[in-house]
Formats: sequence, structure tokens, C-alpha cells
Amino acid sequence: MKHKYELTEENIIELADDIMLELNEEEIEDIASTNDLMKQKFSKVFDIQTIGVSAMHYPLEQPHTFLREDEPARNIDQKFVLDNAPQVSGDFVVIEKVVK
Repeated sequence: MKHKYELTEENIIELADDIMLELNEEEIEDIASTNDLMKQKFSKVFDIQTIGVSAMHYPLEQPHTFLREDEPARNIDQKFVLDNAPQVSGDFVVIEKVVK
């Protein structure tokens, strides 16, 4: 399969310039050879037959959800909290400033 975009040494130099990198010849050749190696290894993916296979939103047939069910929690009455707070301002509990 022919790739639409070939990563040439000129492209590497242009991309490096775009992101303000200075590459020497050895680094450019290393990037080009790494790109060729990655294309060779990834070409195996193109051999996978996917005709007639429907797309999936998850890699497994059934998504796992590990979240617990919502259960009502015990709430403390606001009046009880305000009555037991050392200092209140209206409907709020006043606390000392922690960060100075």
C-alpha cells in the first residue's frame, strides 16, 4: 500500500525548523531510518482483513463499568451543624484562614 505522505529528509528538516530544532545529518538519517522501520512494522496492520467487521466503540464486546451504584448517604441537618459550629455567619460556618 502506498502511503500518501512520504517523510523525506527535506520534510524532516522543514518540520524540525517549524518546531525550532536544529538537527545534524546523523539525527536526520536516524529519524528517516526509524520512520522506515516503523512503516515496515506497521504494514502488517494493513494486511488485517476488516471487510464485514463492524466498528466498535470499545475494544471489548461489553464495556466494563466499575463505578458503584449511587446510594443515598446520611446527611447532617444544616441547623444541627450551625448550632454546633464555634462561629457562624448567616448560613455559613466561619473558619480561620489557613493559608496566609
